[in-house]
This record gives sequence, C-alpha cells and structure tokens, in this order.
Amino acid sequence: METEMRSITEDVRLCIQELRRKVFVLLLAGLVGLIAGIVGSQFVKGNVYQARVCIYNAQYSSYYETTAMANFLQNAQTLSQSRKVAENAAELLGGDYTADEVQGCVQLYLEEDSSVVWIYCESAVPQRAVEIVNAFTESLAVEIKSIVGADSIQILEYAQSARMISNLSTTRLLIMVLIPMAFVTMACMIITLRLLLSSRILSIDRCTLNGQINLLGVIPEISKGTGENERRGI
Repeated sequence: METEMRSITEDVRLCIQELRRKVFVLLLAGLVGLIAGIVGSQFVKGNVYQARVCIYNAQYSSYYETTAMANFLQNAQTLSQSRKVAENAAELLGGDYTADEVQGCVQLYLEEDSSVVWIYCESAVPQRAVEIVNAFTESLAVEIKSIVGADSIQILEYAQSARMISNLSTTRLLIMVLIPMAFVTMACMIITLRLLLSSRILSIDRCTLNGQINLLGVIPEISKGTGENERRGI
C-alpha cells in the first residue's frame, strides 16, 4: 500500500512538472479556444423572450364532457403540432406571420394529474411572442371545441407581456469562457496521458529489477566509435 501511494504521489508530481514545462502549449490551446469561442458566439441568436397562457378544463356536471375533455387534454401536445391549428393562428394574426413560425415557436406543458395546460411561445421579439401565444391559444380552444363538442375549455388569462429567458451578452460570454477552458482541459489531459502511458524511465525511484528489487543506479553504456563519439567516450 505504501509503495502504491508513493507511486501515485510520484505520478502527480511528474504530471505537474510536465504541465509546467508545457505551459506554452497550454497558453496556445487557450488562445485557440478563445478564437473558437469568439467565432462560435457569433452564431448565438439574440435575446429570447417567452410568453405563456394557461388553459384549463372547467368541469361540468356532464360526466361525458369532463372525461372527454380530460382525455383530450392528455393528447394536447399532439394537437399543438397540428398544421390546422397553426394555420388558423396565423390567419388570426395576419401580417407577416406564417403557420411555420407559429408551429416552430409554440410549446405545450401539461401538468401531471391535472387538466391544466400551459402554452409557451419563445421569440426574439417580446411583442411577437405575446401575439403568437394568444392567437395560438384561441385557435387551440376552437379546435378542441369542434372535436370534443364541449365548451368546457377556459383561457385563464391572455398573455400581456413576455419575460427574457436568454440574454445574448451573457450567453456569448459563457461561450467565450467555456470553450477556452475546454481546450486547455483537453490539452492537459493529452499531456498527462502521454506522460503516464510513456514507456520512458522518468525517475530512478521507479526502476526495479524484474519488478521486485529497487535499483540503486544505472551505469550508462558507452558504445565504441570513431571521431567525436570516441572522444566523448574517453
């Protein structure tokens, strides 16, 4: 156990020494990572805003209406991808709104063991997120009523504003910090693994005779030669 601990300590010491010697390589990796982070941050979209609306099932006395509505809301996620609902919402909005945009930015979240559905819309323009989520909610309510044949779905409150969920400057800063850190970490791992997996003798303390007896020293073998090599041997 003591030998193993000494071996681990020696490995750590050698790795630290090797990283210190390769500090230029680490600085170069950090510089390359910083350049990659700056380039990557330019592909990040602007600020993202989210607006949401809550719809729920107002239970009536009719068992059929209540059961049918509950079952239908459980499949609301599928309905949210309906092209018809998106097209109706785009028609309500008019202008430059399209069904593809509506369908691509709206998401639904169904609360577990509940008839409550949250409808979210994310957009780079806060007012656009508000308008899309309100129009989509109206279109969804109409579609539910036409399919289920019940008027029990209620809109709790239309969206009035959108909140920021992603800040452009913060996201870019994170990218420009995390990518260089990843590059430096990868360089450290490569340098460390190359050192640990190397077959070179890094320390006389690590040398043994057939893995049993520690060697006290190594006598270099001087090969015979001519000229400068022979003079060095002498």
